[in-house]
Amino acid sequence: MTIDLNVSRDAVVQDVSKTTGVGQREHTTAAWVGIDLSLLGVQTYRLLPGEEVEPFHYGKMIAATRAASAGGLDFVALSSEFLADTAHAHPCGDAVAVGAQLRSIPGVGVVMEVAANPQAVADALNAVAVDASSWASLAIHITDQTEFTSELCDVLCAVHRAGVGLIINLSAQSLTGELTSLVARYADMVRMRVQDPHVARGLRYGIRAAAHEAGRDLPVVADLGVIISANSQAAHERALLVEAIYGTELFAGIPKVVGTVYDVADAIERWVGLGAADGVVVLPASLPTDLGSLIRGVLPLLSGRAGVEVKPQSLI
Repeated sequence: MTIDLNVSRDAVVQDVSKTTGVGQREHTTAAWVGIDLSLLGVQTYRLLPGEEVEPFHYGKMIAATRAASAGGLDFVALSSEFLADTAHAHPCGDAVAVGAQLRSIPGVGVVMEVAANPQAVADALNAVAVDASSWASLAIHITDQTEFTSELCDVLCAVHRAGVGLIINLSAQSLTGELTSLVARYADMVRMRVQDPHVARGLRYGIRAAAHEAGRDLPVVADLGVIISANSQAAHERALLVEAIYGTELFAGIPKVVGTVYDVADAIERWVGLGAADGVVVLPASLPTDLGSLIRGVLPLLSGRAGVEVKPQSLI
């Protein structure tokens, strides 16, 4: 989508016509906005003895994906930890099994994370390299210790040849020059789990500079946890409730916004305007509450500030 940036043009993506097909006014830029729907998988948190696991509801996943598509989000994502069935795990991973079915919904991309090993990527590619109504992307998670073996590089090349996107999920605070070059060579998008926007800006600059040298335009997006309510007090009260239910800190290691739709819109503009990211992947605290607030509140705000219509982008 296109958002307004009241910042220096140095932070603005220069060649946005490749993705939007139209030029942008000064102080506007194309920004990616996706949502991680892994929360809709089987929930196993804080189970008591004899308590049954909360099951996965495929209908809720379909409804959420359709809402994301209708609301103008660019893509939905499922992590490699996503579970649809604890008793019968899919050989390619449940993220791929469910994500492949979500591709029947037009207008929104589907991103499926798999383990960063050659066999897992190859198996997932066989499952998703088919014609469908929406574009597909595989994702792998790397750290600063990940080794790009020749076998892994070969299968990543096969992903590109099949017309499937590749997103590299990055949790490192810094990258070596060699790893930066490899990421810039193989990724179609980089997704960061970085809490500090200034650290994220440095990572993004290095990755995009390496990609530019290779003649590629490589968007870098950041994870953003959200808890959205009508006012700040209600949002913080809901945050405490959700943390009590999960029994753990929400959104550890990533930036988060606990507040109103205006707070979330401001945070997205701030990260993109600073040059820390080319967009965000929203991690909701609860569904469908935060998804509804995102598509009915945050996206219209961003679109209204830019004075343009929301137009989803495609990675492929």
